[in-house]
Amino acid sequence: MQKNLKNKGINFTIMTILFIAAILILNLSIFKSGSYKYDILSKNIIFNINENGITSLKLTTTIKAQDKKSFNYLLNGYKRSDIEKSKGYEKIFNEKNNKNIYCKVLNYKSIINTSELNIFVEETMDLSGIINKNNNELIFNFPIKRLNIDANSNLYVYLPENWTLKESIPTPSKNLGTYLLWNNVGTIDFSKIVLNKK
Repeated sequence: MQKNLKNKGINFTIMTILFIAAILILNLSIFKSGSYKYDILSKNIIFNINENGITSLKLTTTIKAQDKKSFNYLLNGYKRSDIEKSKGYEKIFNEKNNKNIYCKVLNYKSIINTSELNIFVEETMDLSGIINKNNNELIFNFPIKRLNIDANSNLYVYLPENWTLKESIPTPSKNLGTYLLWNNVGTIDFSKIVLNKK
């Protein structure tokens, strides 16, 4: 029993590290976990807001391990079952989130490719519980409140059809009508996006 609890703790630690790498919470170009070292070469976070209350999230991350030990550690974490990773993300979302919001991961899928010490990861999931709709107003609550968006990072939020931006906290780098973009803005706090029906 004690061994099972220990394994669960290790699994959650791996999930947390991988989540930090993918979602860019920490303002570090090289994130160190004990003796495990790697560089995050590129990362994209793409939210797609749907009028039905479901938000799609896609994460693409390229990581270069600095040694074989770190590579194997990261790869083993990413190779955990999708069900286990889904539960890990849901726990992390709700630990960091507003207590009035419960973010549920409805499904999760990951694709992993490797080349030498590089790991390429694409993760997709559908989320519920982070959109509030009231008449002609739709509020999208970010499931993560603090993000580091550096020069190698992009955060996209795609708006549903026939909805326009009323307010965004924080202000995006660009508002391109159908989507909002944040790039190279450093570590900032994310709150909400308010949309109006056209």
